[in-house]
Amino acid sequence: MLIDIVLMLGVVVSLFSDIDECLSGVAGCSQGCVNREGGFNCECEFGYTLNDDRKTCAVGKWYILYARLCCQTYGGHQFQ
Repeated sequence: MLIDIVLMLGVVVSLFSDIDECLSGVAGCSQGCVNREGGFNCECEFGYTLNDDRKTCAVGKWYILYARLCCQTYGGHQFQ
């Protein structure tokens, strides 16, 4: 009886344990991934914004404007 209860508890715990979607590769984030309890969030590097699909990143409009006004080249990108 006690062994059956322990086995049942083990199954319940394994059913509700958190899966790290970032490490398992199922998140599909293009730049950064943060695992959360019960899910994940994709994040973008500085100068990028998260697209509506919540997985891919694009260069932010303000970043392009800043690079054009300031530097012409930034982070290896050539702005014309």
